[in-house]
Amino acid sequence: MPSYSETRCTVENAVAATVGGAVAIVCGHPFDTTKVRLHLDIHKKTPAVYNVLETLRHHGMGRGLFRGLSFPLATSFVSNSFLFAVYCSSLHAMQGNTQRVTHVTHSAIFLAGCIGGAAQLVVSCPSDVIKIMLQSDIPIGNGTVSVAKTRCYLGPMECIGEVLRYYGWRGLYRGLGAMAARDLPGYGLYLLFFQHLEDLISNRETHDPYGVYTGFVAGGIAGSMSWGLLTPFDVIKSRLQADVMSRQYKGFWDCLQSSVSQHGLRVLYRAFLPTVIRAFPSGAWSGFFYNQTAGAMETLWSSEATRRRLTDITSRLRGKDAKKD
Repeated sequence: MPSYSETRCTVENAVAATVGGAVAIVCGHPFDTTKVRLHLDIHKKTPAVYNVLETLRHHGMGRGLFRGLSFPLATSFVSNSFLFAVYCSSLHAMQGNTQRVTHVTHSAIFLAGCIGGAAQLVVSCPSDVIKIMLQSDIPIGNGTVSVAKTRCYLGPMECIGEVLRYYGWRGLYRGLGAMAARDLPGYGLYLLFFQHLEDLISNRETHDPYGVYTGFVAGGIAGSMSWGLLTPFDVIKSRLQADVMSRQYKGFWDCLQSSVSQHGLRVLYRAFLPTVIRAFPSGAWSGFFYNQTAGAMETLWSSEATRRRLTDITSRLRGKDAKKD
């Protein structure tokens, strides 16, 4: 049975991360669409950021820059709940007691972040598959469909139905290995960088009582650093997940070898600049809203009525567990 402090850690972080994550998804999606299309080499003759943006601009905001946004946005609460439930439980387990987590080591933060990153793949992998299917399906220029078919997908539900029809549930987990290689160290590094940068800024005695400046700067730098380091895995993941229906690649290693043999090692850092640019505002706003929401939750938890009610609920649940034993 989780302790009161562990439950508090999980709920507080999940709610704060969901608010921050939702803002980050919306802010970063135009850059995300751009990087995905550069990863896939859809513009074969001139794969430049300018040409991608021109194509996307031609189709407006919904069908262009923000295509594929709705599904990851709708599932962000579930994936963040998985992430931080496991992250907080891991930190408590590493600390060896049920008290509130304090003074944890950097290695513990990184390892707990990796474990949490693995847990959220249950939800985020299918979400990314559908998102990338829609992003890669934007017509080129003023009408030519980017894949060999007569029309584009109407939305995420049609994509899900198509994948399930031909490949079942396994199809929704296409590219899981590449995504795990990106997200396990990715979440570990992001949470490690974020905490370390917050500590550095706080130690400078900057006048930031509400964590506005701290969360924004620490989140932005942490996002750019973690995403920049893991760009090669992100490229392979995009190419595998966009390939969910055509099955050009047999798996991770086949995709890696084929991509490198055709384009050289530089293909692994394709769209590096859009990735890093996207990661800064996404991470910054995520860190900002995370800190503000966590502060509001802290105030809520601190009220005597809330504390008594949650303690009572925890005690009742423990009593039920004891009777079962």
